[in-house]
Amino acid sequence: MSVSIHASDIPPWEQLAESIRITPAHRLYLATLPTGASEPVPPHPAHPEGTLVVGMTALTEGEEGARLLREVIERRDPREGALAHFLDRLVRPTARVFRAFLDRHGRFPAEPAGLAYELSRERGATGRVVVTDPTFPEDPGRALAAIRSAAHRLGALFAAAGLGGVEESADAVRAAVDASLAAELRFLRPETYAALGGADNDLVHTVGPEQHAVLTETLERVAEQARRRRVDPAARQPAVVIDLDLCALDPRRRILHALRTVSGPRPGAPRGVTEFAAPERLAALPAYHGPSWELFVENTGLRLRYPGVDWDQMLTDYSWAFYRPWRQLAWDTPVAGLSRFVWDVHDAGGRVVFNTARRHRVREETEHALARAGILRPRLLMLPNDRVRPVHELKSENLRALADLEVITIFDDLWRNRQAMAKELPSARLVAVELAGFTSERPPGRAPEDGAPIITTFETVPRPLLVTGPALSHARSPAQLRIGEMSCHPVARDHAVRLTTPESLEIVDALVSAADAAADRTAENALRRGAETTVSLVHRVLTHERFLRGSREHLSEEAVRAFVERKEPLRAVAPGFSAKPHHNGLRTAGPLPDLAELGALVRLRELQRAVAHVYPPGLRITVLTDGDHYRSRPTATPPAYRDKLKEYLRLVADPDTLDLADVSQAVREHLGPEASRRRALRIEEHAGLLGGALTGIDVTAAPLESLERADRICRGLVGDRADGPPVPGFSTLFHSLVYSVNPPPPPPGTTPEAWARGLYADVFNVTDPAASPEAVEGRRAVLRNAWDDAVRRLTVLRVDGELGCEDTAFLPGRIRLTPSPRPGSLGFSYLGGSSALPWHGVGVVDAEGTLSVDYAVSLADQGFVPVHSPLLGPAQPWFTVPVTSTRLVDRRRGNELDPAFRSSVRLHTYKKVST
Repeated sequence: MSVSIHASDIPPWEQLAESIRITPAHRLYLATLPTGASEPVPPHPAHPEGTLVVGMTALTEGEEGARLLREVIERRDPREGALAHFLDRLVRPTARVFRAFLDRHGRFPAEPAGLAYELSRERGATGRVVVTDPTFPEDPGRALAAIRSAAHRLGALFAAAGLGGVEESADAVRAAVDASLAAELRFLRPETYAALGGADNDLVHTVGPEQHAVLTETLERVAEQARRRRVDPAARQPAVVIDLDLCALDPRRRILHALRTVSGPRPGAPRGVTEFAAPERLAALPAYHGPSWELFVENTGLRLRYPGVDWDQMLTDYSWAFYRPWRQLAWDTPVAGLSRFVWDVHDAGGRVVFNTARRHRVREETEHALARAGILRPRLLMLPNDRVRPVHELKSENLRALADLEVITIFDDLWRNRQAMAKELPSARLVAVELAGFTSERPPGRAPEDGAPIITTFETVPRPLLVTGPALSHARSPAQLRIGEMSCHPVARDHAVRLTTPESLEIVDALVSAADAAADRTAENALRRGAETTVSLVHRVLTHERFLRGSREHLSEEAVRAFVERKEPLRAVAPGFSAKPHHNGLRTAGPLPDLAELGALVRLRELQRAVAHVYPPGLRITVLTDGDHYRSRPTATPPAYRDKLKEYLRLVADPDTLDLADVSQAVREHLGPEASRRRALRIEEHAGLLGGALTGIDVTAAPLESLERADRICRGLVGDRADGPPVPGFSTLFHSLVYSVNPPPPPPGTTPEAWARGLYADVFNVTDPAASPEAVEGRRAVLRNAWDDAVRRLTVLRVDGELGCEDTAFLPGRIRLTPSPRPGSLGFSYLGGSSALPWHGVGVVDAEGTLSVDYAVSLADQGFVPVHSPLLGPAQPWFTVPVTSTRLVDRRRGNELDPAFRSSVRLHTYKKVST
């Protein structure tokens, strides 16, 4: 049954238009065709000539539908595979619109009969779904079923017409359609998940807020202990302890096998327990220990149905079949989210230990199962082969082997185990794991005996829902992003904005004017508060919250006093500004500086102006760019980056007080020709020494363990710089580089964007059974490239330390402004509102006009679209904006930014960023 939309339900045409105006997914993927309209509303910004509307059912009907579908597929980007294009332009858009409506309104405004596709005049799919009849089913689950059915019919036509080639069978296309729909319906709000049928609907997925809180709090506590350890060498490395069976590993296949094995005739069941002969039909499966087995027998009614069966003996038989032969343990599958959680713990500075009741003799089978999650050479605590004492006692005693670690959280499915381990480690948090589809040890509705919080998987929600509009990730590294869960939104390019030169300069003027006004306010407030000395006044401005990152104590007043006493301008150096790492498209959209770097220069100008107000000699800053000093880059890239940066400087700064220098050139001038040649030779010698010490370590064999070994080896070979910060550990450098290396070329039919996302979805998982052989080998290549880059970076740091090439040596006596604060180096926040550095991401202006920076992969996922400017050129966006901040005025020009929006662009006011 369908009903017409009323104002009290899903909105009519006018309110649908409002939803398109404010919802990113709707702006990108939705249009309407109101009664009497000749083309979709709003018009598509990339097609000034107009577009066509083709009903969903029309594409699946007869020869005409097949012919039209073929035309649509043939109009794709030649780099893109036919099936990928079919899914991205015809299947996913409907699911994205459907989800956005459910998240915002709770219902969907049309059935497939009231939906259409938008095509260009050349019959290319724009990716937009058109509502032609605003009615909706009363049941959202029914609407989803209808959408799925329509997509299946379209997929069958795609396969029948051979549009994907001989390798794309009808079954393969159908599976791909379902996978695409399911991918768009992951991490639903719990209420949306329930409305769509919950666990009874194989397309939908959710993670409860309690589970998300438990897991994220664990990671926060791991990170906190890791920070403590960096300050205090005596502090122990944080760790998380996880049980295996029905916790980290899902033994469903073994359980089904065991039930079938014991389903035959026995006393009390002369014809066998028929329910066990087809166990996949059971509402819930049994575990292998007494309490859950008893609940299973009671809850399923089996005890009443088979009163003569000795269920205790049945448990004994079942357990034997469950565990034997031992090779069956290799069948177990990692629980959802395990791979990512283990990596997140490692990235936060901790490690994961598995504490299991399994015996040492099944280590090989256990490691085989964990390898499916990319967990290689894990630290396993197992029980003796001749075990006779209770499991909970032995698992508790196993924890004594972790005296070198600070255990933060313990995950186990049995309360008796948790209770025993709590006595051994009372400071650790205990968490119960209850996998969906299994009978737990507690009756439904009753809390665990120990009151432990419950999780069902190791998944967390990867990003905020888009109900309130697109948001920045606030990730300090791409490693913190759930790249595998992110959408590429290739249609965003069709919604790009192209500024004129006057419009671009208007934005520059707005940034400068707002920064100058802020500088004046900062200085006036400092003067109003008063200070005992000029030195204190200048120090107060330099460490104002608009500029500060980290502690004020990192800059002493003595560093200021020397300049003031001489009545000279303060001199500062700001290292950074390296060419953007753009090779894989995850961090940035190109190699050149964009509006983020321009904004960073404006922030330096703001600091200079504020200082000049309270100390007229002012502040002179040298921006120290890093072309290829620490990392090899294509020959043309560093000069092009510096040249563009110089153009920005001329727009926003006084070259007499804010200038550029290249670190490589500065080092050469500092050392002189002969020492520079010795430096090059020493780098080669040390690279050979370091490479030789690391011989035999294959990062692709067991990535995390290999990095730990490399850390131990390099710690003994590489000390600190003679004057400057400690040399980072090998794994720290590796993690900073792995998301910036140049991946191998994508296979035919795969775009570079999709290829990079596939590689980095789980880049450390080199045994991923779900990944193609090409993807696994691509990940191995990425890891090897990052390893080589880390060796070079560590070598350069070590040699520079030997030769005294810290910038404090070749630019002595200057205040050091750095995004990495430490004693003697003042932490400087360029843009605020983000943990990413301007040269590590893409400039982004949010809906309020605030300039910040974020990673390209996250911005694309959140519905930001590129803004191009003649100041940078057509090959690379100057910055990005929410698609909902664009408007279409002149169809011949495409999307624009409102003049009021352009004139409102400003630097972030203040947000303290963790370091």
